[in-house]
Amino acid sequence: MKEANVRYTKAPNGSYSIRGYDAEDREFRFFVRDQFGNFSDTLTGTWLPIYERRLDITKFKEVILPGDVPFGWNVYPIPNLWNGTMWHSADKYDGMPMWFTFDMGVVAQLSRISMWQRPNEWLYLQNNVRKFEVWGIATTPPSDGSWTGWQNWWSTRSLNHRDYR
Repeated sequence: MKEANVRYTKAPNGSYSIRGYDAEDREFRFFVRDQFGNFSDTLTGTWLPIYERRLDITKFKEVILPGDVPFGWNVYPIPNLWNGTMWHSADKYDGMPMWFTFDMGVVAQLSRISMWQRPNEWLYLQNNVRKFEVWGIATTPPSDGSWTGWQNWWSTRSLNHRDYR
């Protein structure tokens, strides 16, 4: 067995994903090594990796439901979330939460998403997302904008370099 996927962090705890393996039972071994060269006991187990493939973004489409936050400034619409440019919500003066809806065009089990922060002086500031949830529904969502039938897939937060000091 070879050493792979080495992670270094100052975080007191956390979880990590190991990717790129076929969806077949595989033995994994884990251990922790500190900066002084001390090793923990090795945890060994057999796990079934999740099959992953990138979703076809040509199937994605904007859906606007009552209660969705509008996009900002007409130059940052929802499709910018997946087309490699920038999306920006309109300013919301009545507080949080805010949400938006889009259709992925396929029922899928999401294993990860990428979310890029606004660059330069806006990094982790102002309207950049800190805490967020991902909700999904396998059928057409209710047209009244209600949460009936939706399932919460993730509740998480963005981490930045200050989280590891």
